[in-house]
Amino acid sequence: LEVLGQNHPYTSFTHDTIAKIYLGLDHIDKAKEHAKKSLSIRRNVYGDNSNHPRLAIAHLTNAAIFDSEGDKVQAIAEAEKAHDMNVKGLRDGHPLTQKSESFLIQLKSS
Repeated sequence: LEVLGQNHPYTSFTHDTIAKIYLGLDHIDKAKEHAKKSLSIRRNVYGDNSNHPRLAIAHLTNAAIFDSEGDKVQAIAEAEKAHDMNVKGLRDGHPLTQKSESFLIQLKSS
């Protein structure tokens, strides 16, 4: 944080990675804390209405957290945001677009 600052994209990437680690360890509160920081930084950097793929990744992380909590409605809403951003910001065949589509299908079918 001292080198890059609290609002640098790499700081956001680090928070997103930490959130995924905590999610994997089933420490949901810690995962939410870091996912929230990541999303906030990415909104500040890329804009709240951006279709930037890194903002979409933050929404996918939130979707995974909501899914682990059993909140399918919110998980699907976050995954749909991510997928819409990827479709608009990238293209249909892009690997990130395919990943968000696959995760969304998985959420809707479970």
